[in-house]
Amino acid sequence: MNREQLIEIVFLLVLFGGLLYIGPGSLFQHSLNHEKPDQYGATDGFLYAMLSEYVAETGNFKYYPQYSVEGFTDAIPHHPPILMHLAAMFAHTSGLSAYSSLSLIMGIFVLFGAFIMYWLIRSWNQKVAILAAPLFVFLYVSKFVVGYTWGEALLLMGTFFLIALFYIMSKPELKPWWVPAGILIAASINTHTSETIFFYGFAVFFLAAKFVLKQMTKEELVKWLKMLALASLLAVILSFNYLPIFYNGYYKIAGGGYTSFKPMSPEEFGAIQVPPLQDFHWPVLIAILLGVVIAAVLAKKNSHVALLTSIYMFLVGLTNYIGLHYRAFQTRFLWPIYLALFFGLAIYFILKQVRITSILITAVLGIALAAVFSNAYYSPIQTGAIYDEQWQGMTWLEQNTPDNSRVLFLFGDGYSQSARVLKRQAFQIEPADYGRFISALPNRSMRIEPVMIAEMKYLHRTGLFSFGYYVLEKNMTEGFRPMDICNFDYYVVDKRSGYAPQLIQANLQVANTMIAHNMSGVYQNDHLAILQNNNVGGDCLA
Repeated sequence: MNREQLIEIVFLLVLFGGLLYIGPGSLFQHSLNHEKPDQYGATDGFLYAMLSEYVAETGNFKYYPQYSVEGFTDAIPHHPPILMHLAAMFAHTSGLSAYSSLSLIMGIFVLFGAFIMYWLIRSWNQKVAILAAPLFVFLYVSKFVVGYTWGEALLLMGTFFLIALFYIMSKPELKPWWVPAGILIAASINTHTSETIFFYGFAVFFLAAKFVLKQMTKEELVKWLKMLALASLLAVILSFNYLPIFYNGYYKIAGGGYTSFKPMSPEEFGAIQVPPLQDFHWPVLIAILLGVVIAAVLAKKNSHVALLTSIYMFLVGLTNYIGLHYRAFQTRFLWPIYLALFFGLAIYFILKQVRITSILITAVLGIALAAVFSNAYYSPIQTGAIYDEQWQGMTWLEQNTPDNSRVLFLFGDGYSQSARVLKRQAFQIEPADYGRFISALPNRSMRIEPVMIAEMKYLHRTGLFSFGYYVLEKNMTEGFRPMDICNFDYYVVDKRSGYAPQLIQANLQVANTMIAHNMSGVYQNDHLAILQNNNVGGDCLA
C-alpha cells in the first residue's frame, strides 16, 4: 500500500464514519433496536414498518394483512417487495425488530449509494471525488433529511440500485455485462420502479451523448444496445411476478389518477417541502452551479459516465415533476449525492489555478469542508411521532383483542400516520367535522376514514393474468365517509394533545357518553383510555 492509498483510506474512514454518526446514528438515537417505531414521522414510514413486521411474522408478502385492507384476505400488495423481505430477513438474522431493521437498512443503503458514487467519480478523477464527498453531509441537513424522517424507504433503497446501475455503465468490459446489469435492473423494479425508468432514461442520454459527440462508433452503439436488450430480458424474467402487479396497480390506477397535463411548480408543492437548490445555502450553491458549467464543457471532450450521471440527475430533478404527481420531487432528496461531482469539480478547478495538487492537502481540505458543513448547517435530527403511551395502548390492543377487531381512534396527535402500525382494522374520525358531530349528539353518523391501503383500490387476482379492484367492484367509498360511530369494537380516546387541546374536551365528552351507554373502560394510561363496545351496532350515545 502506497502513501496515496493510505491517505485515501483514512479520508474515507473519517468521512463515512462521521456521516454514519450524524446520519443514521442520530436518526436512530445511536441504538440499533427500539421499543417502538419512533424513527418515523409520517405515513410511509409507519406503513413500511407495519408491512415489514407482517412479512417477518408470516414469511411471505403474497397478500396484504387483512387488517390493512378492510378485512379482505386476498388483496395483492402493490408495493414492490424487496425492501420488506430484506427488512424481515435482517430482523430474523440480527434479532432486531423488523421496524428497527427497516430503519437501519434505510440509512445504510443510502451511505452505500454515496460510496458507490464516490467510486464512480474516482474512476474519472480521484481528487474531484475526495472534494465532492463533503457534500454528502447535506443528506442530513435542512429539508434533505425529510426523506429519512418521513420514511421514504422505497426511494432510498431504490436509489442505491440506481447508483449501482450508473456505476456498472462505466464498466462495459465486465463479462458478461448484461448479467449483473439485469439483476440490478430487476432489483430496482422490485424496490422503487421509478428508478428503473430513470435508468433507461440515462441509458438513452448516455448513448446519445456519446454518439453525437463522436465518442462512440456505430459498432459500439450496436454492442451497447444488444447488452441492454439482454439485461432487460433478464430483468423481465426476474421481475415476472411483480411487473403485472405494477402494470395493473401503479400504472393503471396511480398513473391515471395522479398524472396531469398541467405542470406542477415547486410553489404548488405543499405536502413535502422537497429541497430546491437554495437549500444547499449560497456558498455551496455557487460552487455547484460553477461545477455544472465546468462539467458541461469537459463532457464535450470526454463524456465520462460520472459527468453524464451528474448532469442527467440534475436535469431530472429540475424537470421530472412536470405533468406528474407531486412525489416526483422526491428525487431531490438525493441531490447531495447526485450533485456532489459538481461541487468537487468547482473546488478542484480553483485549487488547480493556484497549483495545489497534493492528495494530502486535498484530503485534509475534504475533511475540513465536511466539518464546516456539519458545524454550520447540521442540527440533530428530531423524530418520534408516536408517544410512548400511544405505543403502549396499541400494544395492549394487539395482545388483548381478537384479530378481526375494528378500532376507532377519536382525535389524537399523529394517528393518521402512526395508527398504520396497529395490527387491527383501524379507523379515524375527521377532526374538522368533530365539532359539528358533538353539537349533533346523539346523532351517530360521523365522517370516518379507514387507516388502510386503498391507493390501488384493493387489487386482487381474478385469473392468472387478470386483476380486479374490490373498491370498484363493491362500489366502496375511499377516504372519509359517513359511518355509524357505534359500529366499532374498541375506541381509543386521547386525554391530552399538543396540537388541538380543544378537541380533547370533545373526546372526553364523547367517551363519558359512551361509558354511560353500553361501553366499559378496559385500559388506560396517562395519555389515553381504551373503551370496549359491549353492544356493537347498538345505542352508544343515546
